[in-house]
Amino acid sequence: MRTAPPPAGYTSGLNFRLLGPLEVHRDGASCPPGARKQRAVLTLLALQVDVPVATSELIDDVWGPAAPASAPKMLQLYVCRLRGILGADTIRTTGRGYQLVAPAEAVDVRQFEQLVGDAARAPVPAAGVLARRALALWHSTPFADLAEDLAAEHGRHLDDLRLRAHEICNEAALAAGEHAVVLMDIDALIRAHPARERLHAQRMLALYRDGRQAEAADGYRRARHLLSTRYGMEPGRELRSLQTAILRQDQTLDRVGPSRNPLLYEVSA
Repeated sequence: MRTAPPPAGYTSGLNFRLLGPLEVHRDGASCPPGARKQRAVLTLLALQVDVPVATSELIDDVWGPAAPASAPKMLQLYVCRLRGILGADTIRTTGRGYQLVAPAEAVDVRQFEQLVGDAARAPVPAAGVLARRALALWHSTPFADLAEDLAAEHGRHLDDLRLRAHEICNEAALAAGEHAVVLMDIDALIRAHPARERLHAQRMLALYRDGRQAEAADGYRRARHLLSTRYGMEPGRELRSLQTAILRQDQTLDRVGPSRNPLLYEVSA
């Protein structure tokens, strides 16, 4: 019987998947991490992998300001159970807390951050390859076991990086002449991030290269109306210059390869 392929980002040994419901794998085999608060403890330790986390911080994050007097004992119990699941040496007791002992690459969040950072510094088309690898690590909404405000706090940074990864993928597709690929998902991204001028610019260029000049020009008007009415701001210089080039049918817009428009290409911005 064939075994299922390991999830994206898999390395040998223990693997912690936080970019979706918490999953733990050991050499490809699932290790169920227990009930919700126990999973929350492991999530918090994995987010600071190989760094001591104070007991007081764990209690505050898992139970909140109304933590019961039994919280320290319950935390000890959860850690004891997790050691039974993961291995006795995987969670180390430090002076005032606990430390998950694992390499950074064993945690998908750390892999994701590294890949997006590498993609932001890489030239096209390597940047697109790295960004797609980063996005493949996501399998659902992360941090469901944490309190809502804490999940939002940790998720905000990752959402920003995820958007950057999508933009890098779009730029790589535009550079390769694959404007139809960009148009498949760009509208949904704009609905989720309406103030992101770079997305509007990518959509306009993709439409223009698809032979839809009128729609590309209308994309600027839509972006300007949205930015003005919702955020009280005008489009930036780069978006305006792209609109001018579209109206002039500037031949440079048809050239595939890295764009000269910094709004479109400076992926490290």
